[in-house]
Amino acid sequence: MNKNAIALASDSAVTVGNKTYNSATKIFTLKGNQAIGFMISNAGTYLPCNVAWERVIGLFSDEIGTEHLKTVADYVKRFKKFLSESPKLTPNRENSTYIQSDLIEFLHNFLKPETKSELDDVAYSLGIKYEEFPGLGEYVSDNLNKRIDHLHDQIIERVNELDKKEQYEHQRIAEFHEETLMTANSIFCEMYEVSPERRIKTLAIITYHLANFSSTPGGAGGTFTNLVIAGFGSEEISPVLIELKVGAIVDPELGACDAGVTNFIRIRSDLKDDGGLKYPNKTEVSAAAFIIPYAQHAVIQNILNGIHDDLIKNYFRKNLPKFIADGVTKQLTSTLSEIDGIGPSTQAKIMKGFQDSSESLKRNISNEIGEGVNHFRGNRRAMFRTSTKMMSAGQLAGFAKKLVSMEAEITYYSKPKRTVGGEIVAATITKEHGFEIVE
Repeated sequence: MNKNAIALASDSAVTVGNKTYNSATKIFTLKGNQAIGFMISNAGTYLPCNVAWERVIGLFSDEIGTEHLKTVADYVKRFKKFLSESPKLTPNRENSTYIQSDLIEFLHNFLKPETKSELDDVAYSLGIKYEEFPGLGEYVSDNLNKRIDHLHDQIIERVNELDKKEQYEHQRIAEFHEETLMTANSIFCEMYEVSPERRIKTLAIITYHLANFSSTPGGAGGTFTNLVIAGFGSEEISPVLIELKVGAIVDPELGACDAGVTNFIRIRSDLKDDGGLKYPNKTEVSAAAFIIPYAQHAVIQNILNGIHDDLIKNYFRKNLPKFIADGVTKQLTSTLSEIDGIGPSTQAKIMKGFQDSSESLKRNISNEIGEGVNHFRGNRRAMFRTSTKMMSAGQLAGFAKKLVSMEAEITYYSKPKRTVGGEIVAATITKEHGFEIVE
């Protein structure tokens, strides 16, 4: 996106279970030649009633008709109202089913109960029986019980810290989803033979989780759709792009959508403004131009930033600071032992002081590495943003399409399942010509 236009690009692959189909439509517009586009990624349906997004947006288009709203924010507000009030989109049992799936996945991620099934698989591959090892079943169950107890203790502490308003909200969400919570808990506990006394604890865990993250679609880490609504309102001369997360309805008072993030073109205040990203608040981002990847975005971010997010997260922020700090400590120990006049007692005091401050050292190293990564990543990203700022609508579309194409090729050659692919569709949105599919 730059001050003149927006380009949306998407593949047509959708994965259902273990199968991928190259037939999905992910970019839509409204009737009446409006300068508005919609794009989806992740979940391909409106989860509260499991209706395809193409149909949902089509119904919304029928309601809007030829009416042109003043701003993109007005379209978003109207769309949210439509989702919550349309009789055809009334939540049904699908809403509960998606929440149950997310709650069970949450318990899986935190309690890691699959140990027994993994041991079963190993035993089977060796031609032996799991039951032939006395005490192993009890050992596995005991480990799961300890993890349940530990997480439950943490949850109880947090529940006790809630103020009256938070307690009321917690209770309201719990009562509204009582059947959903009981069903999800029962499925998980039966699957892993959780004892009756622990079932009460797992129920408390998922109840707190659901209530605490009720403002997040699908709960924290749950299933949701990335929905982009972008373009020009009738009174806007520069484009606006609003990102929404739409999931199952956890809190009926909030609905299926989050607050959203608004991306808008910033008017420079002075010559020092380089056009980079600025965050006026939690729900707004401004810049001279934007390149925003959605869904499986790590590949595109790697191309644009010149460094992979996994390397930053798993090595630069975790392992490298510890490696350097441990190396410095080891070298210091060796150096002190070789200096005349420093006895064992003094050496021990110095090393203890150094070890006591090791966490601070790791933080300082991590911060310095972070500064370096952000500097060089920002400089590289700025080059692409500067180019994007000057592009025509057609060039924006070509660039967006190329990025999706590169992502599809890299995914094809690097992963066992091709979840990105099929026809790549691009569209442009301008004030003068509205929404246009690029042939």
